[in-house]
Amino acid sequence: MSTFPKDIPNGRHSGETGDLASLNRCNLTGPATESEFLLDELELAYRQLETLLVESKKETDVTYRELQEKNRRLEKQLSELQKVHLELKESQNQLVHSNRLAAMGQLAASIVHEIKNPLTVICLSIQLLLSKRKHDDWELQKLNGAVKQTERLKELADNMLFLSRKQVAKMSPTKINTVLEELLAFLDKVKDKNIQIKTAFAENLPQTYADPNQIQQVFMNLVMNAFDAMPKGGLLTVTTKVVDRTSIFEGQGSSLNSTDKGIKHTLPLDSWKELSKGVKHFICVEISDSGGGIPEDKLENIFKPFFSTKSEGKGTGLGLTICRGIIEKHKGNIAVMSSPGEGSTFSVFLPVGLEPS
Repeated sequence: MSTFPKDIPNGRHSGETGDLASLNRCNLTGPATESEFLLDELELAYRQLETLLVESKKETDVTYRELQEKNRRLEKQLSELQKVHLELKESQNQLVHSNRLAAMGQLAASIVHEIKNPLTVICLSIQLLLSKRKHDDWELQKLNGAVKQTERLKELADNMLFLSRKQVAKMSPTKINTVLEELLAFLDKVKDKNIQIKTAFAENLPQTYADPNQIQQVFMNLVMNAFDAMPKGGLLTVTTKVVDRTSIFEGQGSSLNSTDKGIKHTLPLDSWKELSKGVKHFICVEISDSGGGIPEDKLENIFKPFFSTKSEGKGTGLGLTICRGIIEKHKGNIAVMSSPGEGSTFSVFLPVGLEPS
C-alpha cells in the first residue's frame, strides 16, 4: 500500500473539478438563453389561455342569462296557456250550464204563464167575495191575507216572465225629474208615517232617451227597498244631478269610481266604458236611506237572481236583477254604496241625449 503513488488521486480530483467548472460555464451561456425563451413562451401561452378562459366565462355567463330569460318566458307562456286552458274549460262548463238553464227557463216560463191565469181568477174571486157581503174581523183577516199572498204570487210570476223573454223598450225623450216627482207623490200616500222623504232635484236637468215605464219600475223598486230597510222609520233622500264622463272613468279619487269605499258597480267600469262610447255626460239619480245598511259579503250578490237581503217570505230576489237588466239596456249602470249601520245609497246612471241603438 505504501508504494502506491499518492499524487495520482490529487491529480484526478483537480481534473474533475476543472471539468465541472467548464460544464457550468457552458450552462450559463448558450443553453441558458434557450431556457429563458421557453419560459417566456410558456408565460405568454398561459396568459393567452387565461384570457381565453375569462372570455369563455363571460360568454358562458351571457349564454346562461339568455337561457334564464328564455326559461322565464317559457314559464310565463306555460302559465298563460294553463290559465287559458282553465278559462276555456270554465267557459265550456258555463256554456253547458247555460244551455241547461235556458231549457229549464223555457219550461219554467211556460209553467209560470199557465199558473198566472188561475191566480188572476183566484184573486178576482176573493175580491168579489169581499165586495158582496159583510164579514167579521176573522174572515176579513183571512180573505185580505189570501188576496195579499195571491197578488204576491202574481208579481213573482210577472217578474219571472219578464226575465224569460226579451222586452222591447219604447224609447222616447224622458224627463227624469218628472218621472220621480210623479212616483214619489204616489208613494208618499202609502209609505210609513215615520219615513220622511227629502228631494234635491237639479234644475234644468237634461233629458235622456228611455222607456219611462221601465225607468219608473227601477225607481219604484229601489224606493220600496229603501222603505223596507227602515222598518222603524227614517229618512229617504232622492237627488238628481249631471256627472261628467271623466269624473267616472278617469277622475282621481272620485267617489264614483272608488273601490275602497264599499262601492259596487253592477256593470264593471271597463265594460260600461265600452258600452257607453260617445256619452259625455250622465244623469245620476241617488236614492239613499238611513237604514241598517248591507253587509259586505251580501253587497257582492244583491243583483244576482233570487238573492235577497230580506227575511224569508218578504222578497223574491228578482227586483234588483230586473233593475240591472233595464238600466244596462239603456247603456247605463247602477252603483251601490253601503256599510252596516250607515244606510245605503243606490246611484242610477243614464246617458244624456244619446238615443240607444
